[in-house]
Amino acid sequence: MNAFISENEIQQQSLGFSSLSGNLPKTIVLLITTHGLIKMNKRAPDIPMTFVIPEDFTLIRSLTTNFGECNFINEEMTKGYVSEIKYNLLMSDDFENNTEDDLLNKIKNTTNRIKNIDSKVVSMIENKLKTANEEDIEDMNDYRGYVYGSDRSHSVQVFHSGDSVTDKYYSRMNAEYKLYDWTIKVLNIPGEPDLLEYLIKSKRGPMSKSEIRLSDIVNFFKSKSVTNLIIFDTSCSALTNYRGRYFKSPRTVRNIRRNVIDTKQIKNKNANKTSGITLKYGGKRKTRKHKRRLRLRNK
Repeated sequence: MNAFISENEIQQQSLGFSSLSGNLPKTIVLLITTHGLIKMNKRAPDIPMTFVIPEDFTLIRSLTTNFGECNFINEEMTKGYVSEIKYNLLMSDDFENNTEDDLLNKIKNTTNRIKNIDSKVVSMIENKLKTANEEDIEDMNDYRGYVYGSDRSHSVQVFHSGDSVTDKYYSRMNAEYKLYDWTIKVLNIPGEPDLLEYLIKSKRGPMSKSEIRLSDIVNFFKSKSVTNLIIFDTSCSALTNYRGRYFKSPRTVRNIRRNVIDTKQIKNKNANKTSGITLKYGGKRKTRKHKRRLRLRNK
């Protein structure tokens, strides 16, 4: 936690943690702006770790980028995401009593508005790629992947009980906390608590970073009798081996992506089912020292 957190934020955090400890609404809405990664299975090094959605539970995810790709955003953009989610979803008529189809339509509309915010960054990076030499831009491959994958970005997927979902690891370094950045914000309960901070407090011992999994989030809300979880995920979707070491070769990432996509499409085609496809993910870039995340600066 940032040592310079304001008194107002401390009070808001206290209110939020108290809200998480009590009774929760049946539908929860999260905005994830932390680091993120997808680990491969130890026994099958080209297949990601997965978990199964529990009974009487629905997960709806809005994902910024694709499997193995990254995203480039800044704090002002995350504030824009919050505004769009609140205005188009949380402030809509009878939000908690909407049908799944109504929720999906509102989530897709919100996702399109978020994509519009991100489109300015796509244009900026396209211009960088046109004018820069290979040695001028660090992590050039990530810029290319971000731009080339933008037409397939910002997907919305639904997972029901029994569906297999690719697990994801969310984290931040302790000094990275900001109000709406590097957090997992619960946007529709008092105090808008940071779920990452709340769950990490249950772990023992000093840590230089905070990390939880998507499966931890689902299991926590299941234990609180939540039945619908809506996630707007802007975290990184970089691929690592089971030990968390990043694949250095873009070709390796492409091969894993191709293998996962082909396998999932065949399985879902045979099952005559599409809601369980787990192939598009949100992403944020990290620095080389701290999981290689990059941040855009305000111009």
